[in-house]
Amino acid sequence: MPPNPVTYPYSTWEPDASGADSNHPVTLIDPMSAGSSNDAAGWVRLLESQMRRRSSVNGCWEEWLGVNTPYSPSSAAPAFIDAHNFSLTGDWTTASAGNYGPIAVVGRRIKVYTTGNPSPVGLQGTITAASFAAGITTITAFWDNSLTIDASLNEVQFGIPAISAPTISLFKESLQVINNTPSAETALVLNIGANERWLFRFGLYTNGTIGGGGSFVLSPSGPGSTSYNMAVNSSGVAVAAGTSPTLTLTMTNNYFALDMFVATSATPGNVTLLYSSNNITQVLSGSYLLANKLAGV
Repeated sequence: MPPNPVTYPYSTWEPDASGADSNHPVTLIDPMSAGSSNDAAGWVRLLESQMRRRSSVNGCWEEWLGVNTPYSPSSAAPAFIDAHNFSLTGDWTTASAGNYGPIAVVGRRIKVYTTGNPSPVGLQGTITAASFAAGITTITAFWDNSLTIDASLNEVQFGIPAISAPTISLFKESLQVINNTPSAETALVLNIGANERWLFRFGLYTNGTIGGGGSFVLSPSGPGSTSYNMAVNSSGVAVAAGTSPTLTLTMTNNYFALDMFVATSATPGNVTLLYSSNNITQVLSGSYLLANKLAGV
């Protein structure tokens, strides 16, 4: 059989169906702009245009405009809440009737568009919490490069889900004052689901070392019946385990690396640390949390 003499011009396709409409085949009677009538050639060009667009800047993103009922679970555009939070109408946290799996899940990459961060680059980040109540899904995201969203939020896109279990990284943008009364960590907080298993590594920078007779006390905070294994290896190993473990550190350090295994029960929720100290007064900016969900759970 002789070779096919036709070479389809994919390399010249343009994502311009609603504008110049320049893809092959082009005639004078089949415009393919939004809302116009068209023939088969126009539909072919629309398909070419969408394929070209999705295979370039949007190749790794699922587009959820929030207004494409019934193709998304939401009938309204995303609603701005604050610098790290927004909401969507409908339940984006569980499998939907449209045969979609959960969309807003912890660890998934997310892209949004605002006036200051428009299409196609937008503003990217990672979901750290997602909850559904009273018909609304509230999503918390930690945005790359310490950026934030604002009231001009107009579109949300979700990254193609990774095959592997998610990895989350968070860091403190500002210091936190502590004293000898237990207080919760304000930035290194992760919302995890029911019956999940995670490995946490907290890297904590403090404003001073533990002096004679001083201590730095760490304990976890999480949903009921969650169990923990905690260990710090800094000039000696300190270990604690159970549903309410506590580590009392007395070694002379101003950096502490805490490893913690977390196993939730039937109750999901936020997991973080409680701090107290009788001589350290600040947990510094740059302290971080690395969290890995264990595959299969």
